[in-house]
Amino acid sequence: DPATLEGSQHHDQEPAERANRLRRPLRNSVQQAEYAVQRFNEVGIPAWRNKNSVTVVFPRPSAEVIRKWQIAPYEDIAHIITMPNVTRESIDALFDEVLNS
Repeated sequence: DPATLEGSQHHDQEPAERANRLRRPLRNSVQQAEYAVQRFNEVGIPAWRNKNSVTVVFPRPSAEVIRKWQIAPYEDIAHIITMPNVTRESIDALFDEVLNS
């Protein structure tokens, strides 16, 4: 039956399309994490992340920066998580404050 066949083909495409819609924000988050590490490293701040991770680890900034940006510090390090809402502009703003603190 052609109607059944069409329906099954459409149904098979839905999970793939859904997966692509979910991958886009993740891919963007990973790219933002790469960008953040690059920005810090360019000026000698030793930031890093694990492969495919959206968590960027860097030296603990000032208490003022931690408070303003709600950064989670641990001993002498801190980290940010580049969720889908994190933009290059927000990374740049944080970077500038870390650099000037």
